Amino acid sequence: VRVDLGGVLEPPDGLAGLSDDAVGLVFDQYAAVMAAAHAHLLAVIAELASRERLVCGDGCRSVGAWVAARAGVRRATGEAWAATASRLADLPGMWSVFAEGELSFDQVRPASALATPDTDDAVTELAKITSAAGFRNVELTAGTGPWDPTGRPESIAQNFGSTPRFAATHADW
Repeated sequence: VRVDLGGVLEPPDGLAGLSDDAVGLVFDQYAAVMAAAHAHLLAVIAELASRERLVCGDGCRSVGAWVAARAGVRRATGEAWAATASRLADLPGMWSVFAEGELSFDQVRPASALATPDTDDAVTELAKITSAAGFRNVELTAGTGPWDPTGRPESIAQNFGSTPRFAATHADW
């Protein structure tokens, strides 16, 4: 499938002639568009999960495998998209911020693993102030106990090290 947006997303002529600030703004706009498109793609993937006939009819054993085959991405990528899509279905606040281009997939993937419907807004706020690299040190453990982030996002980051569900320290943030 080829996308024809009628020049809407084409870089402006003379990009090389723009100031550093202007090129940075163009970059920011495209990154936000990419994030928003990814959020909407994950909403479609979440819907696919309810359509076993479509996925299995193509001979795939999982939604992630189907996504990988259709999108031309690695199986691990397809599985990550499918898992994140499933989690985002219960996190409307996080999905909304992602769909507005304020978060990248690399922020949403781990944040959605941390969040519950009750902590959606708090974890989303944390994701907005945490780089994707900052999340790489938050390692989910096998624990499934409830997590109650209270207070400001900065407090949430400090609490990661004191809850059995996470293996991270404040220094990691």
